[in-house]
Amino acid sequence: MQSSNHLPFFQELRTRELNGFRVQKRPYLGNLSSDSGGPGTGVVMIEHDGHPSPPLAVSFCKMSRNSHFLAVLDEDGYISFYDTRSKLPSFASCRQNADEARVCDWVAHHNAIFNVCRTKDDTQILTASGDQTIQVWDAEKKICIGVMMEHKGSVKSLCSHPSNPDLVVSGSRDGSFALWDLRCKSSSKSRFGELC
Repeated sequence: MQSSNHLPFFQELRTRELNGFRVQKRPYLGNLSSDSGGPGTGVVMIEHDGHPSPPLAVSFCKMSRNSHFLAVLDEDGYISFYDTRSKLPSFASCRQNADEARVCDWVAHHNAIFNVCRTKDDTQILTASGDQTIQVWDAEKKICIGVMMEHKGSVKSLCSHPSNPDLVVSGSRDGSFALWDLRCKSSSKSRFGELC
């Protein structure tokens, strides 16, 4: 039976790091593995329709009020949000943990998603995909509000400018990188942003 004062797995890790416990008080890292306390303690399996899908990118929300939400992007083109405050029972399997912690998911691309970038105080998510596009998502409504297309290969990386989140750089398997200004909108309805 689980203790009522037991902290959720991710919160326990966060507390340990933020409160500055001395090294001697930290448990051995082996105690955090899925072998301690049960077959899935703190381990979450990513799957859709009963098939596992490797996660390729993960990102916590940047704003402190939402910092417990984790976005996981996978090989099947899904964006899944997990609440890391969820208490994951020690006796649960990896699949049960996923069901317990998952808040929502949706298909963002029909190809693998390799990277994610958050902008606009976490209200927008940009996804970099093997379909050679970057999609801009309204995170709250879960709708695509724009697509950026210029690369000739899989888009592998994204990063927003530290002081101006409207400026984003993307890197592609085709050997190029592109600078985007999200304040610009193309005349085409399917295009978003403008190359700098």
